[in-house]
Amino acid sequence: RLVKAIKEAKEADSKDEVGSLLEKKLAIATTKKNRVEQLLKNGTAPSSELEDADGLVADAQLALAQHREAKKQSPEADEIKAISRELAEM
Repeated sequence: RLVKAIKEAKEADSKDEVGSLLEKKLAIATTKKNRVEQLLKNGTAPSSELEDADGLVADAQLALAQHREAKKQSPEADEIKAISRELAEM
């Protein structure tokens, strides 16, 4: 039963389109931040652009963390926790 629940949870994770999009958003924001940092080193970008890029990265990280936390509260996660408790009590 536990193996089945874990397998179902992993399958749901692999089909998590929202999570995938949030990870892409984070990757894009991080790439932009790195590009702005390089421009700042070269003296071709104002520091305010770096602050904006930092904000984009922080927003993307927060959105991804919130999404992951919401998934932990899913029925599948609850079922795995319940089965784990049952096994611990044996």
